[in-house]
Amino acid sequence: MQSSIVKIVDLETLYSFTDIIKNSFRTVADQYNLTDENSPTNPAFTTVENLKKIASQSECFGVYINEIPCGFFALERATVHGTFYLERVCVLPEYRHRGIGTSILNFAETYCKNNNAEKISIGIMNQNITLKKWYQQNGYIGISVKYFPHLKFEVCFLENRLK
Repeated sequence: MQSSIVKIVDLETLYSFTDIIKNSFRTVADQYNLTDENSPTNPAFTTVENLKKIASQSECFGVYINEIPCGFFALERATVHGTFYLERVCVLPEYRHRGIGTSILNFAETYCKNNNAEKISIGIMNQNITLKKWYQQNGYIGISVKYFPHLKFEVCFLENRLK
């Protein structure tokens, strides 16, 4: 099964990914008892307005299997020179464990290298050990863990230092 990654260039297409993002992150929200009240910025509660803001700051990409949308991610050029933030990486549950996530990371790495980046940074839920290990297996290293008062969990920041 071959996945394809396409840059999203119009708002209508972007908005069509709202439910894909919400449904992809719902499994983690349910696992860790995250709600719109205790974690309103979690992607499981994404709105069209959230996506519009992301698109104003980032390049957004849709992931497809046989022309069926199944994933999403965004890359934001940081104000720190040479850094991109990888945001909202998601794959629908029924498409997981097929190498799509790794394809996303490989695409992001190539994209960032082509745009003269030195590193890719991502923040994830620190308690999600499985996800943290997956990123580490894909070349990311933990940089720091930080608590934010508006979140129910700690955030682990990881980086992929591009060569």
